Amino acid sequence: MSFRQVVVALLVLLVVVLMIQNAGVVSVRFLFWRVDMSLFILILLSALLGGVVGYFVKLRGPKKSTS
Repeated sequence: MSFRQVVVALLVLLVVVLMIQNAGVVSVRFLFWRVDMSLFILILLSALLGGVVGYFVKLRGPKKSTS
């Protein structure tokens, strides 16, 4: 198992533990919207969105030259 895989596995484990320990309902207000949702779902959506944004930022990063 590579170092990167270990780090990703630890981050996933930390997010899962955080989600399990925070299962209450919260009110989320954004601009004109208000939604009551489980904090579990909010943490999951935030983690997924962060992963997707990080992936696309990495794709746009500087290209390595092959020469």
